[in-house]
Amino acid sequence: MINDKPLRRMCKKEGIPLIWGIQLICILVESGGLPVKHARDIILEIQGNNPKYITDTIVQKAFKRLGIGG
Repeated sequence: MINDKPLRRMCKKEGIPLIWGIQLICILVESGGLPVKHARDIILEIQGNNPKYITDTIVQKAFKRLGIGG
């Protein structure tokens, strides 16, 4: 899991598989390791801490994946 874009580019160039932090949260919910409500709260907190990069579009995409109403 890497959120740093320059490092992600290097990893991609080397063929290293990557996921974003919010993708990991979705995977945790889907595997039963994290309740949906906690995921929602975490995603909104991440967005609140980094609204420049964690846009409403990213949040809504994750919410849709998790079946959370906006």
